[in-house]
Formats: sequence, C-alpha cells, structure tokens
Amino acid sequence: HAGGPLRAAGKLAATLPADVACWAIGDSGSSRTTGLRLGRIVRRWRPAIIHARNTGTWCDALIAGALHPSSRLVLGFHGLDHAGPFTAKTIRVARWARRLRASFTSVSESGRRRLIDELGVRSPRITVLTNGVDAVRFQPATAQARDSAREALGLGADDFVVGSVGSLSAVKRIDLLIDAMGLCDDLGVGARAVIVGDGSLRAELTDRAARAGLGDRIVFTGPQDDVRPYLAALDAFVQCSDSEEMSNAILEAMACGIPIIATDVGDSARMLGEPKAGLLVPKGDASAIASAIQHLAQNPLERTRFAEQARCRALAFTPEQSVLAYEAFYSAITPKKSRAPLDQPNQTANMVMSSLC
Repeated sequence: HAGGPLRAAGKLAATLPADVACWAIGDSGSSRTTGLRLGRIVRRWRPAIIHARNTGTWCDALIAGALHPSSRLVLGFHGLDHAGPFTAKTIRVARWARRLRASFTSVSESGRRRLIDELGVRSPRITVLTNGVDAVRFQPATAQARDSAREALGLGADDFVVGSVGSLSAVKRIDLLIDAMGLCDDLGVGARAVIVGDGSLRAELTDRAARAGLGDRIVFTGPQDDVRPYLAALDAFVQCSDSEEMSNAILEAMACGIPIIATDVGDSARMLGEPKAGLLVPKGDASAIASAIQHLAQNPLERTRFAEQARCRALAFTPEQSVLAYEAFYSAITPKKSRAPLDQPNQTANMVMSSLC
C-alpha cells in the first residue's frame, strides 16, 4: 500500500502505519512532468491498482497508468472546487480513461450521476464509495463541554449559535452565511456565528462581516486541527456551498447531534434522510438560510428532533463500512492471480497506489 501526494505529504503522513509508504512528489501547481515522475514510481513498485483521488490528479494518474498498463486505473470523484460543469481538460482525460477501461468511483450518488451524464462513463464502471465518520470521536457535547466551548469563544450561554466548518473558498459561499446573519436581525433573531477554517477569501470575508456591522457577532477561528470544541458550541450547523458531493463537515456535525441547514446540492438530501436531520435550502439564497436559522431558533422541540435524527443518520456512515466497501471494490477489480493475503501488505501484488490531490 502506498500513497503519492502531488504536493507536500502533510501532517497525516506521520500517522500512517509502518507498512504504508508515502512519497511527496512536491508539485504545487500544474506540471507537465508530474505524470512521468509518478510513472517512474509505478514502474518501480508495480502496483496492482493506481487510484487517483480527485479530478486534479486524473491526468497524472492516466499517464502513469499508460506507462504501466498492468496496473488497474481508478479515477475517484470527490467533488469540484467550483460550481458548474467539469472542465474541458477533465472531460478529455475521462474520454482517454474510458478507452483504457479505467474504473471510476464516487463518494455520492449525485457524483455517480454526473460521471454518467457529463463524462459519458457507463454506469457499471462506477462504484459509489461513501465517506464515513467516527461516531465515537464525534459525539454530542455534554452541557459542560458546551458551556466551556462558548466561554472560550466569548459566546453567551443563551445565545443562538450557528456555525460552519470548511475552506474559505468561493465554492463554500460563506458570504451567504454572513449575509444571512444580517437578515436575521430583520427576522427578530439575534444569532451569533462561528466560522472555522481558512482560505484565500478569509480577509475578504472578515471585511464583509465588519462592513455589515457583524464583527462582534461572527467569530472567525482560523484553521483548526480539531473542530470538536467548536462544534460543541453550536445550536445549528450551516453548509452554504454551491457544490458538494458528500460533505465530511456535515457528517461530523450530524455525529455530534447538531441540526443541519444545508444547500440542496450533491447528496445533502440523502444524508439528512427521512425523517430529516435538518433543513434543506436552495443554493445561493441568503434569505432562505436566514429563514431556516429563524425557524430553528424559534422551534426548540423541532431542533431536538433534528438533533436526534442527525446522530442516528450519522451512525449509518461508519468508517468500518467505508473500509469494507473499499476492500470489496479493490478485491473485485484485482485479478485473482495478482492478489496477496491481507496479512502480507508489503507484497507488490497487494499494493494500491493512491495519488492524492
């Protein structure tokens, strides 16, 4: 088993088991040589499977796979960092991948549909491998943890607090949450907000909040390795994205028993389930988000029902289920003669190379 991130290895590399190798290729942007360098690693290790995690790595994995055709090529789709269709480059890469009989994976049913409708991938070549959430690590906060979290953030015990976790990038549309907070005043709801994350739009978003007179009602925490203390402070979790497939941030909030307000994109409706774990709103609509915040603030009993259902729904998306699904998928696409016993992970025949974006 091996990983080849196209950028730096990151903090998680140090947590990998001893029998899982990780090479950081070191590219920080578009490069014409990454695929060739990845191909040299593939030739050295002769993996049974090359699995590219998202569209940004597809082209390089395709080149590496062409250089070592005995490896099964898998192109994974986890979502786009922009709203709208796939890029022309991704469409071209998918066309070549289909000719090489690559397999495709998606974390969502909506993603599977997009691969079919927009990239022309045949349904039998697509496997949906959903995300999972550690429901032991992410649990509903105790009253003491809630009070401590709010005190640390300068929030009152009786404040109605909403929050979001994610990159401060254009597709996440945190600007809509800021605008919704201003609209809440007109609806008679004096809500507070906690925004966890960092990104290219951080300065712009903090300026937007200040210009709207919301600087003292919105807390920007910056990047955090552990989001649980911040989730503990929330009465509702808000996801404003223009594009998602299966949001890990929503899953973690649901596991913590937090009612959800989410834009109706990707698999959000499937995640919230029926009976629902929260409210769906149209994408790009700050007034709809404000109305949803008002509804939850003024209906504590419904909030409690949503919270209970959120926790229940999250338990259906376990890491164990995800691991078993991946193992079954890899086993199904690996020729029997190439398989090695699971207790011999260092054998080349049992190797999966994952190229991370």
